[in-house]
Amino acid sequence: MLFVFTAMLIGACGDGAAEDPHVAPATLERIDGTDLHRIILTPAAAARLGVATEPVQSESTVRKRQFGAEVVHRPDGTDEAPALWMRLALTETERGSLDLDQPGVISSLNGDTTADGLLAEVAHGGAGDGSFDGMYFRVVAGPTVPVGTPLRIELQTGAAERLVIPYGAVVYDPQGQTWTYTNPSSLVYQRHPIAIDYIDGDYAFLLDGPTPGTEVVTVGAGELSGYESGVGR
Repeated sequence: MLFVFTAMLIGACGDGAAEDPHVAPATLERIDGTDLHRIILTPAAAARLGVATEPVQSESTVRKRQFGAEVVHRPDGTDEAPALWMRLALTETERGSLDLDQPGVISSLNGDTTADGLLAEVAHGGAGDGSFDGMYFRVVAGPTVPVGTPLRIELQTGAAERLVIPYGAVVYDPQGQTWTYTNPSSLVYQRHPIAIDYIDGDYAFLLDGPTPGTEVVTVGAGELSGYESGVGR
């Protein structure tokens, strides 16, 4: 769920635990040296909002990327066994991010499904100095596909650790920055910056955020952000 600093007023009337109308439903305490606040809810306000939290997880993730490739003649100096050869133009950064020990999966770009689903291995070595002009993949004893045919190849990235939180814990501010609300102690909540790598279904995978095990708000984050920004006070 995506929140944009619009929220039900924390102090609005509604069902839930009774509270003294003369007592504010929440108080703000500025965190020293920052522009952030701790939001401290009364038990009744927390009950009315139904605040729920989940811990930050850490997972080893593998992603898949697709690249355009072109069918080429067999490069000089390579094994002469029948094979379908493809050339990819990859940057050094792209090469470094890929797990080239894993085969790539081929699919068509022009409607010719002859090679769809075949697994292509990276070709090591080459002519002369042992290197290629570009990066080559091959399917040993692959089908005959005309030279120059464009193909798509899907490759795996190397495994990387990512912090994982429910997407419902993500808060966007008016400037588009991303945050989540942590729950460092009972009834206390505070905003924490996060950097999202990608979204997969109901989960956000983070490049940076709270440490694993930190409780983040999954229900009520929008109301907390609204209160912190002045809505409902």
